[in-house]
Amino acid sequence: MEAKRGEIKYYHESGDIWKVKVLNVRKQNYGNTGGREYYLRLLEVVDTNGRNPPKEGTKFSVWKAEDSGGYAGWHLLDR
Repeated sequence: MEAKRGEIKYYHESGDIWKVKVLNVRKQNYGNTGGREYYLRLLEVVDTNGRNPPKEGTKFSVWKAEDSGGYAGWHLLDR
C-alpha cells in the first residue's frame, strides 16, 4: 500500500505536484483487475502544469491496479 489513512503525501501526476491528505483507502476491483482506491483531499498545489488547478479542500479519488508495477500514471510520495 502506498499510503495509509490520515497520512499527508504528495500526489504526482503529469508534472503536477499536490500536497494531499489521505482520507480513506479501500480495495476496489474494476472488472477482473484488483487494486486500491485512494480518497484524497487537496491541501496545497505545490506545482502544476494546468491553467485551472483545483482549489484547496477539493476531494477526489484515484485508483491503482495491484499489478501496475511502477507505472500507473500517478504516485503518492513523501516529497
